[in-house]
Amino acid sequence: MISKTIGILVDAENVTNASVIIPIVRLARCSGHLSGLVLFGNWDSPSLSGWKRTEITCQLEKWGAVWSSVPKTRPGKNASDIALTFEAAVMARERHVTEIWLVSGDSDFTPMITRLRSDGISVVVFGPNTSTEGLRAACNSFVLLEELQNGL
Repeated sequence: MISKTIGILVDAENVTNASVIIPIVRLARCSGHLSGLVLFGNWDSPSLSGWKRTEITCQLEKWGAVWSSVPKTRPGKNASDIALTFEAAVMARERHVTEIWLVSGDSDFTPMITRLRSDGISVVVFGPNTSTEGLRAACNSFVLLEELQNGL
């Protein structure tokens, strides 16, 4: 049996309920080896305050989460997406992950997912019900964040 090695990448700016990360990481740890957990966002932004709740930060620290700070440098530019895409490439090449779990519903990640899959990396996307059909079709599996929030 081949063991899964999973890297989790979180686009925190596109996840409104930070508490969904807890069941996602628990599922990953039950499914295989968690190779990395990286959260991307402008942590100075008030819109990401839910990620700073003590019960979230304490659990993520226990799991060795890396908080990648991506300050907004210019209007209209999405530095988090670029940083996340770069980290996915590094994980695929250097950490030898067999799966990348993406927590985001942003369809801009579709080309990244397609490339990862062409390199033999399975991609599981955890996204909202507003995620496009193109994003859903690009990944190996798609999980609705709303279902996680409702405990399904």
